[in-house]
This record gives sequence, C-alpha cells and structure tokens, in this order.
Amino acid sequence: MTHTCFTCKVEKPLNAFAPRNHKYSKLGIHGTCRECQNTRRRAVHTKGADKAVNLKIRFGMTLAEYDALFKEQQGCCAICEAPQTGLNKNLAVDHCHSTMVIRGLLCDNCNRALGQFKDNPTILTNAFNYLTKERPSAKIIPITARPDAYRKKGTKCP
Repeated sequence: MTHTCFTCKVEKPLNAFAPRNHKYSKLGIHGTCRECQNTRRRAVHTKGADKAVNLKIRFGMTLAEYDALFKEQQGCCAICEAPQTGLNKNLAVDHCHSTMVIRGLLCDNCNRALGQFKDNPTILTNAFNYLTKERPSAKIIPITARPDAYRKKGTKCP
C-alpha cells in the first residue's frame, strides 16, 4: 500500500511515513513523509533560519507569494484587520491542516483563536451568536460584590 506525501507530492510506501495516532489520520500515518519532515525540522530549527526557506518547507509557498498575499491584504490581518506594523510578529500563514490549502495571513491572536475553535465554522457561528445575542435587562452584579460561596471552586454562579 502507498500514500502520497503532502509536501513532495511523491507516492511512497507506508513505511516511509511516521505513525500517527490522531482522529483525522485514517491510515494511522503522518501526511508528510519522514524525509520531508526531517528536512523541515532541520530548516525550521536552524538558528536564524531564512524566512523564504521556512515558507517553502512549511507551506510550499515562495516569499514572492507571501508578499503578494500580504499586499492583497494591504498588510493587515484577514480577520481583525490589524496592520502588521502594530504587531510584534509577522502575519502568520493560515492554512487548513487537513488539505494544507492556504487561506490567508492572520495576526497571532486571530490565528490562535481559530485554533482554539478547532477551525470549526459551527463553533465560530455559535460564538458569534452568543456574543450578539439580545439579553433581557438584568441587574449586573460585579464579581467583587458576590458572596464568597459563589467564588469558591466547584460552586455555580447564579
């Protein structure tokens, strides 16, 4: 039995792939062959590794393609629209983890938020609905004014 590596696109025997126990791994192996994984690790973990090399190894993307996407997004996060100039890091390449299709460039906060929501549109929709839900006017009790019994671990707040 064989499998095609996501990175090099070469069909290889299953023993060329590291085992993987993950719910999305139908074959029980990594999607990238051991050879490509090792090449990626060496490049990514090299001190002062070149950005172009990292982009190519991690996402199959050239620096010119990154720059074109950056320009298309006007140097801003695709979700919150924060400009990169106001951030401590470069915009991250957001991609689908199962297909490796690049979706856009995100700031660190938005990239991590998508990860926390497991890239699941249903969960994101539920979060949006929760945030925009109309609530009846109610007396808001500041946390500091609540009785101590409600603040102890294992008790439910009213």
